[in-house]
Amino acid sequence: MIRKAAKSLAFAAGMGIIAVPVNAMEGENLLKAIRNGDCSLVKSLLDQGMNYDIGEPCDGIRSGCALREATRAGQFDMVKLLVERGADVNARSFFPPALVWACELGRLDIAQLLLDHHADVHAGGFYGEDAPLKGAATSGNFELVQLLLEHNAFIHASDGTGPDAALRYAAQHGHTKIVHLLLRKGAHIHGGRNSPLPRAAVGGHTSTVNLLLDWGADIEDGGDTTPLIETARGGRIETAKLLLDRGANINASGGFLPQPSYALWLAVIFGHEKLVKLLIDRGVDMSSSAVARMRISDSDVTDFQIRTARLVLENGACVENGAALRWGGGIGKDVVRLLEFCSSHAFTLFRSNANNFIEEVQKGNQRVHPHQMMLWAVILNNMAVVQKLLALYPDTANAEYTAKDGITMTALMYASLFGFYDIVSLLVENGANIYRTNQQQSDAITLAARFGQYHIAGRLLILQAKNKNLF
Repeated sequence: MIRKAAKSLAFAAGMGIIAVPVNAMEGENLLKAIRNGDCSLVKSLLDQGMNYDIGEPCDGIRSGCALREATRAGQFDMVKLLVERGADVNARSFFPPALVWACELGRLDIAQLLLDHHADVHAGGFYGEDAPLKGAATSGNFELVQLLLEHNAFIHASDGTGPDAALRYAAQHGHTKIVHLLLRKGAHIHGGRNSPLPRAAVGGHTSTVNLLLDWGADIEDGGDTTPLIETARGGRIETAKLLLDRGANINASGGFLPQPSYALWLAVIFGHEKLVKLLIDRGVDMSSSAVARMRISDSDVTDFQIRTARLVLENGACVENGAALRWGGGIGKDVVRLLEFCSSHAFTLFRSNANNFIEEVQKGNQRVHPHQMMLWAVILNNMAVVQKLLALYPDTANAEYTAKDGITMTALMYASLFGFYDIVSLLVENGANIYRTNQQQSDAITLAARFGQYHIAGRLLILQAKNKNLF
C-alpha cells in the first residue's frame, strides 16, 4: 500500500512535477550508503556533520528521512545505528514513520527496536490511524501482530472503508492464525462486501473462511454478493465446496442488477469448468439460464468459456429464441457460434429425448436436418446418439454448420476441441474428413491443440502423416 504511493511520488519527482530540495540532493550519498547497509560510511558521514534526517523528498533514491530509508531497505544494523545517534523514530512528512514501514514489511526485529525507542504504535499511514497493526496483519507476521497488541495497538482501527481493518486485511491474505488471534482479542466481524468472509473467499483461503464461519460470520453476507459468489470469480473450488457443505445458498442472487444463480453465471463467463461441474452436481438451478445472460468484453474472453458454455448446455441451461445471443460488447466468437447453433426450441427437445426426436424427424413431424442433429449429439457428448445417427445417416460423419459470421464448424471439429476422444474415433472410423478446414484455416487438429486436447491433436497428426483416415 505504502510502496505504491511512494512509487507514484517518485515518478512525479522524476517528471519534474515535484521539486526535490537541494539539501536532499546533498544527502544522496548518505541515503545510498544507508540502503546498501554500509554502516562504516554512514558513521563517517554523520561524524562529518551530515544530518541523518536530511531531506523529505519524493524520488526513488531519496524517499524520506534516513531512518525510514534504512527501515524500507530492511537494514537492521543501520536502523540501530541511526536510532542510537538520535534519529527521531516518529519522524514523518508525507511518508509514514519508520514503524509503519517495518510492520508492512513484516520486520519483527526492526519493529521491536523502534518500539523500544518509543515509536508510536498508533502512527498513521496512507490508510488511516494505527497503520502498524494493519501492515503487520497484511504481512502475515504473527509474532509482530502479537507485539503490537501487547503495546496496545487499537484493534478496531479503520482504514476509511470500515472498522476492524486489520482483521479484514489478515482474512484477505489468508493469514488464518492472525485472524484467530484478532478474533480472540475482540475484533468484530462486520458485514458487507468488504467484510472478512467475502475477502477470504475471493482469495480461496479455505481455512480462513472456515474459521470465520466458526466465529459466526454470516455465510450469505457480502452486500451485493455472497462468499460463494466471490469464490466463482477466481474458480476457488475447495472454498466453494466448504461453503456449500456449510449451507451456502447455491442459487443466491448477485451483481449490480441482481441475477439468480450468480455464482454459476460467474463460473461460466470466467471459464472455471471444475467449479461449473461442482455447482451442477450440487443442484444449481439451471432454469436461470446462466449462459443466456452473459455480458462480457473482449478482454474477458478465454478459450475455456466454450467448455463451460457447453457444460451448462448439456445440463439444461435454456438458450431458446436467441436469448444467449443478446450479449453486450465483444464476445468470444467460438461461444457465440455454439450458442447460436443451440438457441432453438428444437435443441431443447432433442436434449430432453434425442431418440424420440429422431423418430419424429423420420416421421416428418420435425424438420431438422440430420447434420444438425449430429452436431447437437456431439456437443451434448451423447455417444449412443452419435452411433444411432451414423447408422441412420452415414454422411453425418462429416456433418457441418455455418454460423451467421460465415465460419463453418464440423462435428469432428467440435468433438476434437471438447476432447471427446471416443466420438472423434467413431467419426473418423466412419469417414470424417480430418483435413477439412474452415474459413479461419482451422481444422480439427488445430482446434484440439488450441483447447489443450493434445492427445487428440497428436493422434490426428499421426493419421494425417500416414494419409490414413482410420483409428
